[in-house]
Amino acid sequence: MRKKIKITEGVDYKELAKLLLAVDSRHPIYYNDSWNVVNIGGTGYDKGDLVKHFKSQPGQSSVIKNMFYYAHQDPNTTKREIEKLTKGKVKVDTSKGMVRYIKESINEAIEPEDYVELRQLIRQEIASVFFDLFKKRSAWK
Repeated sequence: MRKKIKITEGVDYKELAKLLLAVDSRHPIYYNDSWNVVNIGGTGYDKGDLVKHFKSQPGQSSVIKNMFYYAHQDPNTTKREIEKLTKGKVKVDTSKGMVRYIKESINEAIEPEDYVELRQLIRQEIASVFFDLFKKRSAWK
């Protein structure tokens, strides 16, 4: 459990960054102003569920929602501050009139430019094996 978040008017970007890093979800997180909830992957969360997702103490849901609300009001500052404080671990997308927070995930797909590097590594390893065998050729006789 995290410590209790202090209630403030406006955004405490450090606290918001900690909340975003605490979430286990890799889905986009954003404030839904029409329903007054915080959406995680398209599902709106409020009260106890919101506190569970952000690993916070009971009774902190309104503070979390207010933080997302105020961050939603100034998207450019939010983007700059969150990306700086999380050192790029959370990307902020301000398109489509909303502030979406996207945690960076690992891309395990092999891109076409990776094949060149992989071929070079394989060649080096094969050459190393053949060279070791060549050095020990007298043991084979």
